[in-house]
Amino acid sequence: MALPPFEKKINAASWITALFLSPGILFLSGYLAIYGSLSLYMNSSFKQQLLLHYKKTTGNTYTISVKSIRPAFVLNAITISSIELQPTTLCPKNQRNHLLLNKLELGFPDLEKIPFSRQKLQESTTLICKKIADLKKSDQ
Repeated sequence: MALPPFEKKINAASWITALFLSPGILFLSGYLAIYGSLSLYMNSSFKQQLLLHYKKTTGNTYTISVKSIRPAFVLNAITISSIELQPTTLCPKNQRNHLLLNKLELGFPDLEKIPFSRQKLQESTTLICKKIADLKKSDQ
């Protein structure tokens, strides 16, 4: 028994549509959208929360500036680059020292939950502030 000859012409638009609707491409697109939105969140709202929380933790004795906060691609860690600590006028004179850290990497197992949970946001900013304070103490 012979199969009938294939008479339908190949349509490039149909193949491209099928490619873009394949599960692999849809998953990759969704993951990149989540990663991109988390990256934007980290460099806007999360960074502002971190700066405010650090001021409160140090009692306004130091101001902090951060260049960028990047999540790891697998969403299990963050990298904070160019952290600069400057003493304010409220800082005791014997503790005034300027600190500059090029990069700080911290592990966060539930990084994707931070934008949706106020508790995770508080825990993560507290953890980062504690780590920076530890680095500041070890530098002195």
